[in-house]
Amino acid sequence: MNFNTDGRDYDVLIYISDQHTADCSGFMGDDIVRTPNLDRIAEEGFVFDNAYTSCPLCVPARASFMTSRMPSNIGVFDNSCDFRSSEVTFAHAHVAKGYDCTLVGRMHFVGLDYFHGFSRRIGKDMTPSYWGWPSEEREDLGDFGRSLYQKYCLEVIGSGDSPVLSYDREVVADALAFLEERHERPQLTVVGTYAPHFPYVGNKEKMDYYRKLLEGRYADEEMSFDLPPVDAKLQTATRDDIIELRAAYYAMVDTLDEQVGLVYDAFERQLAKTGRQGIFIYMSDHGDQLGCMGIYGKQTFFEKSARIPFVMKVMGQTGRRIAEPVSIMDIAPTLCEINGTDPIPLAEGKSFLNLLRGESEPERYAISEFYDSQIADCIRGYMAVKGGFKYIVYRGFEDKEMLFDLRDSSRSERENAASLHPELCRSFRELLSSDFRLRDHTEAFINNRKQHKLLNKAGRRMGEFNKYLYSPPVEARYIDESGKRPRRGK
Repeated sequence: MNFNTDGRDYDVLIYISDQHTADCSGFMGDDIVRTPNLDRIAEEGFVFDNAYTSCPLCVPARASFMTSRMPSNIGVFDNSCDFRSSEVTFAHAHVAKGYDCTLVGRMHFVGLDYFHGFSRRIGKDMTPSYWGWPSEEREDLGDFGRSLYQKYCLEVIGSGDSPVLSYDREVVADALAFLEERHERPQLTVVGTYAPHFPYVGNKEKMDYYRKLLEGRYADEEMSFDLPPVDAKLQTATRDDIIELRAAYYAMVDTLDEQVGLVYDAFERQLAKTGRQGIFIYMSDHGDQLGCMGIYGKQTFFEKSARIPFVMKVMGQTGRRIAEPVSIMDIAPTLCEINGTDPIPLAEGKSFLNLLRGESEPERYAISEFYDSQIADCIRGYMAVKGGFKYIVYRGFEDKEMLFDLRDSSRSERENAASLHPELCRSFRELLSSDFRLRDHTEAFINNRKQHKLLNKAGRRMGEFNKYLYSPPVEARYIDESGKRPRRGK
């Protein structure tokens, strides 16, 4: 593969969605969902069959993506943590090279810095975790405030409009307008949308189409893991509600695909006008369990939560499928190497340029972490994927380690193979213990949660602080009574 690395300056457009599980795409093997645009991009692009998030939660994953560092090493443990301005990102590196770097829409930055290296922002952000503005207390979100949280995601399930769908329409319109402008300097553009993140609400016609197909695939999944950090994520729902929420999710992915197609085509038109080369990336920050194994949303290391869709199209070149595991942290150093920027200081990801060139890296592996406080002040969970196997361990519960053979095409993860492969488990334990990127930040995590209480109070007083907060139009704030479910806890 003849990749130029002498600083020819590829224009880059990254389209990042939120909570798109990897296998809910045609190019990743789903034979129900309609994703013709992603499929056509993947057909000529590089498809990473084993791409993983560094943390199965929005804010940590995105900060890690931007900096090429493990989230805990930059103090971003969960969705309440601020992303420090002093952390260097791939946007900083490209601006220093002479790029215009533009963020259109969502990146879920928490804190007082809305740019993190981008030259400019277009539009606003949408998140339930702004300091001082938890979504359940926001009147402008109407019926949907609580349903933006994993804990309450089963309270709204149905067809219609939502703040998420409304927001994405606005972001895509902004992106298309931006891509029609004339740009003289090389461009790095990130377009961030929110769907298919819950609430589980989608277009009615599309839901009607998917509902019938998904009914035939339904299977009961009563699960118990005998592992408190995982069992705490279990929620119950009726068969009809599970099918309905999956139909809504598939409908959102269907709509997402249409929007990706519009942005991709506009990017191609822009490249044709400028005569520059380009790289288009589609990715998500993490996935959604969708009720599989009794879990909804993210915050686990199972495939539907931790594995992400990742396709990279280099204009004018034909790609291939890549089996080696890669991390969301590896994207930044790869782009910096291709475009000849200064490297990101302290980067902990690894460029996969050699994989793009067709070279093999059998020793390559991906890791992920999650700092959990659902059943204790802090429980650290870790995942490693290497050689077709996945290893999961939670500190304090080492006797309940999990090992899964990902070479099984079903990727069901219902059979823990740890007892069958003690030597392999030992090698994974040694791998994690020797990886310099994994450190114990328990004290910092606990202190951060204390600090957030005060920051949350202060945030209400800071009007300028909330100037990038998206407020949906009235017509996208309410859902029919049939879409509402009983409230779940406080």
